[in-house]
Amino acid sequence: MNLNFLPDSLLAALRRNIPDNIQKYKADDKAWLDEYVRSENLPDPAQSGIEITDLPALLLDNGKPVSDTDAATRVHECFRKLKPVQAADERLWSYLCHCEPLYGYVRARWIKQDGELNENAVLRRFFFESKGLRGLTRNALSRLWWYGYLTHEDGAAEPYLHTGMLLEYQDTPVGLLERSLGKNPEIVKRVSHYIHENAKDWSDRSHTIQKLIRNINAAGGAVVLDALNDANLKQLCRRCTP
Repeated sequence: MNLNFLPDSLLAALRRNIPDNIQKYKADDKAWLDEYVRSENLPDPAQSGIEITDLPALLLDNGKPVSDTDAATRVHECFRKLKPVQAADERLWSYLCHCEPLYGYVRARWIKQDGELNENAVLRRFFFESKGLRGLTRNALSRLWWYGYLTHEDGAAEPYLHTGMLLEYQDTPVGLLERSLGKNPEIVKRVSHYIHENAKDWSDRSHTIQKLIRNINAAGGAVVLDALNDANLKQLCRRCTP
């Protein structure tokens, strides 16, 4: 199947009319994009030219979402052909958030499970709320692809082992991927691995993870983090642990 995306004018209309459509996002269990396009005389979604086998299944039989680790694995596997520049395009992810079966996942994960119902939550999860890494890592689906892309290891016995480590504690992906650190897959994997190995011994785990990542980010002003090997990066993590 060919992967679709939202034309600029359709994306702009959906963003502009979030207040008018808030009840649809809140109450409609089935995707309503096609009907909305017809009723408002808006352009249809367009084909991207990117071929995929099928869209990933992200809901369990009971209607609840799969874990974020499983979801990241499935989304990245499904869209492995995407290049980073394509995976940073709001038009693609916003379309997928509004079509079946992924619309049902977005509602199950972010509206039913976490109770996000306001206009800002719709902007955050169905669109990109801002430019840069923050927008990519807040959208309900693009965040999953980037988790997989930054942690996947081709040829490894467990290619998504570090994906699970990254998502083990909520503060880890938030801290890493909303900073420039998140642009480097090796730093993301190594820091996630260090947190996975040591967090069980930290009494205030959330505070320690947040402070550790802030300290590593600050250290980047004096050290070229990209040039550190595994051993040196582990030493830096130890020094930066509060």
